[in-house]
Amino acid sequence: MVIAHVTIRARKVKNGWSLYLDIIQNGFRKCLGLHLTVSKNYPKMLRDGKKIRIEKKDKEAWLRANNKKTAVENDLNKGEFGIVENKNIDFIEFFERICKEKNNRSYNGALYQLKKFISHKLTMKQVSYSFLKGFRQYLLKKVRSPNTAKTYMDRLRIVLNEAINEGYIKENPCNKLPKIKTVEPVIDYLEVKELQLMCDKKAMIKDQKVVHAFLFSCFTGIRFSDLERIEWQQIKNNELTFRQQKVKKLLTIPLGESALMILDEWKKFDQQNTNHIFGKLPINANANKVLKSWAKQTGIKKNSHFHVGRHTFAIMALRSSKDLFTVSKLLGHANLQTTMKYLKYVKEEGRKAVSILPDISL
Repeated sequence: MVIAHVTIRARKVKNGWSLYLDIIQNGFRKCLGLHLTVSKNYPKMLRDGKKIRIEKKDKEAWLRANNKKTAVENDLNKGEFGIVENKNIDFIEFFERICKEKNNRSYNGALYQLKKFISHKLTMKQVSYSFLKGFRQYLLKKVRSPNTAKTYMDRLRIVLNEAINEGYIKENPCNKLPKIKTVEPVIDYLEVKELQLMCDKKAMIKDQKVVHAFLFSCFTGIRFSDLERIEWQQIKNNELTFRQQKVKKLLTIPLGESALMILDEWKKFDQQNTNHIFGKLPINANANKVLKSWAKQTGIKKNSHFHVGRHTFAIMALRSSKDLFTVSKLLGHANLQTTMKYLKYVKEEGRKAVSILPDISL
């Protein structure tokens, strides 16, 4: 006798809630991904006894999920659907699917390194403890920092947990590996003199869109992913308000004189007259090549990449204001702990502040 129970469930993904079927059959469990996304966690709302109203944009996905649930239940009753551990599935194809669902570049980075590490088709069965141990050693040698290596291994662990949820494997071999120890990262930023040097040499650079986008980041702290999306209409009373792509929260940044001058100058170069201030930029790697060439011509021997602009803004703002809370809000950080990493770069200013305190007689 087949004893089975099928439930629609949802897991949080970047653009909403991904629906899947939770199937329990004769004591065994399998999660079947449906590749359907809705805007709310309707399954949980139903389990909590709440009355739900399916949003118009979610109706088709919700209907398809219920139809699939009914079809699986019918197959189970006929004995045509069973839970079988399948370790021969192509792990790279499985990883690629998870990357699309997560839509996060750290997953893509982990997958890229995994593809470089292997020279053959990789099945679930081959992702063993010894394989992962070798990949871990490879990452520690090949990637730039142990922090990045740890992030990639963490993403791989999550992908294997998804494989467990979908019934392809029973345990995660990643859990047997020791976690990679992280180190405090060195933050690349520009001193004011270096930033001025780059401004003085900016006319030498062909790609003026990259030039002005980077300089705007230095005076606003805006991330590369948001620079492409910000629009002219979002500027009111010398303030820029936009929704951050990374954390999906609204952020308002006051635009200082330098930031406004950069925008005014960019208008003279921009001939497209679109709603977006900068619009489509080169991919991050190519934009960074422009910055490296620019820095080299300026004589700056620092690791140049677009996030340097955000770091530069954070440190300049902290040195000027001495207000960690305000700078944290300007950067759009969720908590002060994230902003505190910049404090060690403003120690000298702290010493100066203490040195000018008034003397008293004791």
